[in-house]
Amino acid sequence: MIVFAEQLTPRLKYIAAFIGTQVSGHEWTVTNDVSVYTAHTGARINYSTNVLAQKELRIEPYGLLYQQGISDQDIDISQDDPERRLFKNDSDTGFDIFSAVF
Repeated sequence: MIVFAEQLTPRLKYIAAFIGTQVSGHEWTVTNDVSVYTAHTGARINYSTNVLAQKELRIEPYGLLYQQGISDQDIDISQDDPERRLFKNDSDTGFDIFSAVF
């Protein structure tokens, strides 16, 4: 699994390591190099607002993982879905799952 993000931050690296090792049981590669990401032949997660490849899971960043320090968050909780979702957006998942996990 490879994860692309325009900015590599400690929070993003932590979430990718946590989900990769604790949930999927595999280490995930995190990169901000588009050519490395698009050349990857396995599963891909694009953590950006741009579509980079035809076969990818795109998660639109809320911004939480790019922040530093601790601050109040204006969290939008989706009430119209059967499940409640934090950080709802137009991602393939319908929300920023990385921020929700963090």
